[in-house]
Amino acid sequence: MSDIKFSINIPTDSDNFFKLRCPYCSGIFKLSSEEFQASEVINLYCPKCGLTGEIPLFYTDAVIDKALSIGQNYAEEMIYNIFKDLEKKSKRSSFKIKAGKKPKSYEPEIYEIDDSLVITEKHCCKSRIKVTELDKWIGIYCSYCGRNN
Repeated sequence: MSDIKFSINIPTDSDNFFKLRCPYCSGIFKLSSEEFQASEVINLYCPKCGLTGEIPLFYTDAVIDKALSIGQNYAEEMIYNIFKDLEKKSKRSSFKIKAGKKPKSYEPEIYEIDDSLVITEKHCCKSRIKVTELDKWIGIYCSYCGRNN
């Protein structure tokens, strides 16, 4: 069986930053879309607590819900097509199969709003991160290398 791949477009705010959520402290922060796509990062560091994890751990609930709905839609479509094919083949036999109605697809939209997060720069990786004003002044960790200076 071959691998099936889907892509999800994660929306950005007016500054082209996208939202992430720390799986450890539940802190919300945003990364620059261009910088993120240009990097070869495998793990991220939370700018608030400094803990690290693989990138998918930092996806927001909205992104995860959208991914799950895309997978569910695909699975339901495959199952429907199998039963539709069986329905056609069973027309000539005494054992009849009905596929029923085609399932409706549902895919939630993800919206990104401009919020009160502010841009701060980390010189270690020449990156920009959006955090709360308080977090900016307390000091944050670099999301790419984990440094706190």
